[in-house]
Amino acid sequence: MTIEPTYSRNRLEWYRFDQIGSGGWELMLPDFYARLFAQQEPAVMEKSNGDFHRGPDHVGQRICFDDLATDDVAVVERFISDFRRFVVLGLSSRLRPYFTDELDLCLALDYNAESPEEMSQYKRTPIGQLEYRAKYEESQRAVAILAEQMATLLERVRRTMPPEPFCLSYIPSTSHKQFDLPRELAQTLVRKLGATGVNGTSLIVVHPNLTMAKPDLKRLALPDKIATWRGLQHSNAIRLSPPVTDRTVVVIDDLYQSGATLWSYAGYLKTLGATMVIGMVCVKSWRDTDNL
Repeated sequence: MTIEPTYSRNRLEWYRFDQIGSGGWELMLPDFYARLFAQQEPAVMEKSNGDFHRGPDHVGQRICFDDLATDDVAVVERFISDFRRFVVLGLSSRLRPYFTDELDLCLALDYNAESPEEMSQYKRTPIGQLEYRAKYEESQRAVAILAEQMATLLERVRRTMPPEPFCLSYIPSTSHKQFDLPRELAQTLVRKLGATGVNGTSLIVVHPNLTMAKPDLKRLALPDKIATWRGLQHSNAIRLSPPVTDRTVVVIDDLYQSGATLWSYAGYLKTLGATMVIGMVCVKSWRDTDNL
């Protein structure tokens, strides 16, 4: 079930999780994160004395628990820790005319910089620095560390997914370079997690192969970029191996700028029978536009 984020980029900026009374607990979250918590942590929700309701002064959502075991407290604290770090991405105003629910959830490990000013000075976050080294220096160590971080992100994402089999994919590229970071990350994750039998099955990568060349999308304005992707899809120019019918697909990418590419590919996967599509990216840029 899709829970639409409040904004095009979201991070858990405030919360309250305190003991009250004799052993009880109070949790307060912004509206979107309250809905996400209810979806991702049903076992803890069952121990509440009611559903989330409007908090004091009509700020956020509040829920109370008569008692929580140590493990339950750890679950709540882990949720808070994860979403104070991860960035939840939704449709920007520029994308809304073109997309609706193609992506069921999209998360980034971090921003590429702490602020637009720092990015202008090439001061990247630790994840942003790893993404840069992996992409432009082809650092295998950076790829391995990013894959470790994405494994943690995947653990969080799986709480949103139905029990059916899922697979990984990545943004299709016409590049004939031996090194493509989204593909490398997907394959590294499979090597890391596949042998464990995720959800009781072997984890696989669905490879998207372009059968015709596409223009340099970085040089296209947003409407033209989206039109190009839709033209490729209508021409059946993206071949998937294996198919995605009745599967949840987790799509890997390195950088989310406007999001047009990821939302376009997600829509294509759903036309081919994917039941849910979730995006996982390394970093979100501070701008919501591409190069034009």
